[in-house]
Amino acid sequence: PADLSDVEKSNPRKVLAKWTEEEGCGLVLYLQENAAVAGDELNFPKKYFNSASQYLKKKFPNQHGGEKTDSMCSSKWTILREEYSAVVDLKKASGFTWTDEHGAGVTSCDTVWKEYVK
Repeated sequence: PADLSDVEKSNPRKVLAKWTEEEGCGLVLYLQENAAVAGDELNFPKKYFNSASQYLKKKFPNQHGGEKTDSMCSSKWTILREEYSAVVDLKKASGFTWTDEHGAGVTSCDTVWKEYVK
């Protein structure tokens, strides 16, 4: 359209990908099948995220939000790994318990939490 600036024309806003729990699990399962190539640190080569993107398109043809591109899959994997590491750290920390149903079960007011985030 004529009312768009040159910047807007050259850099249209991309629709954000919205991940369902099933799509996140699908990504993890796909990468799990290829874990041998990632090594101990689970750092996958870029081509595996491209393949994961194609896999998700076939497995979930009615995705919500933007396309789950290779970079979106890589970003999601990074976030999932960071969340997993945070849970492992909490489970190891003194004074915390963890259940899959209730998580850590702490609030921002808890003394144990305040000590942990220092």
